[in-house]
Amino acid sequence: REETLRLVICSPVTTRFTLTVQSSSGVVTLNEDEPLTVMVEHKTADHAAEWRHFRFFIPTQLDDPISVTFTASSATSLVDLRADTLYHAHDPRAYRWNASIGSPSIQVTTSPDEASDVVHLVDRTPCFIYLTVYSWVKDQPDATSDFQITAVVASQSKQILLEEAETKRSSMSNKPGSYQDFVYQLSETHQGVLVSATTFTGDIQFIVSSDPTFKNQHVTTDRPAAQIAVLGIESGPFVAAIQGDKKLYIRVSPASPSVDGSLSNTFTISACSEGAVKPLLNGQPASGAVRPTFYDRYRFYIPEPYSTEEHLEVTISVTPITGDPNLYATTEEFSAMPDSRRYQWKGELVGADSIVLSSTSSKFRYGWFHVGVTSEQPSTYSISVHWGKTTMQLRDGVPISGVVNIGDVRFYSFTAGKLYSD
Repeated sequence: REETLRLVICSPVTTRFTLTVQSSSGVVTLNEDEPLTVMVEHKTADHAAEWRHFRFFIPTQLDDPISVTFTASSATSLVDLRADTLYHAHDPRAYRWNASIGSPSIQVTTSPDEASDVVHLVDRTPCFIYLTVYSWVKDQPDATSDFQITAVVASQSKQILLEEAETKRSSMSNKPGSYQDFVYQLSETHQGVLVSATTFTGDIQFIVSSDPTFKNQHVTTDRPAAQIAVLGIESGPFVAAIQGDKKLYIRVSPASPSVDGSLSNTFTISACSEGAVKPLLNGQPASGAVRPTFYDRYRFYIPEPYSTEEHLEVTISVTPITGDPNLYATTEEFSAMPDSRRYQWKGELVGADSIVLSSTSSKFRYGWFHVGVTSEQPSTYSISVHWGKTTMQLRDGVPISGVVNIGDVRFYSFTAGKLYSD
């Protein structure tokens, strides 16, 4: 018996949207740079039926190889992501490429020169890349989980769009002359812009300009940045962007290129207005920079636990790279903009600092938490939040603060690329 499902979509204003029809066992086609949010109900003992399947088309590339980064992330759930050029309908273990659960992303490339241990080679085109995803809420086997999956395509002839406060993950060859361009649309004209990058393998640098060709030195940052670039409203690139198309262009390149290019660079990059609220994900450090008297703002979400008797400790850590940032936190019920006058928790130490939020505290409320970072001097820093048994990601050469109590355990991971001697 067949039945027809009819849908009516209406809106009082002009609205762009994407509509997807998906059966519980179907394969959904991903579109480039279009995030897809998926909810998964866990009501049966058949875990195989709870995997969600996707595919992404790789066309034939003759002159311009591409790389694609697939990312599956969630603020409330753990995610297992796997991929292959073949579809394995009922056997997730058969997929060749597996992402770390603590860092659910997979990079593929059509260029043999860019392939490495962490960037997988697609050796035949055209083809589909098939992905399968399993998500779950820790210690809550019956809870509905969710995740967002995205495919980002990169090539030297293509500029990748950075949305406000969005973090994009990408990969790039380490050969001399390699680069990847990004473009950021200014959302505010009276606030400066923060551009930050985090390197997972390799070593990168970036410059920022209002000139998409990066040839006009008067509207381009005068030196490459490795992690943070802050463009004030009086800086050359910012002023020229306001007077022009209100766009800033970011070019990422290898900081230590090698002739053979055998080491790939994998990184994330983001751009946002100063004062924009940025998301923090459990166990994933973020980079920040703050000017005196200004505040960087973050938020993260902690769902209600499966058992009300479960004791939860949340650690918010900030580690200065330069300067001495100060840390404040609140529940959303108290305030969405914590500062030195409105806070429930604050850091007490000079330099590296941590705040521990305990669910036994009368101030603690499940849901959204807000974090404010400020400083009396220009400061750059790394910030992270951690709860439960999530594995923290370590970054090469960057210290990270933490707290461990009696009987507690903290898990860390570090992704090492190929090592070379001088």
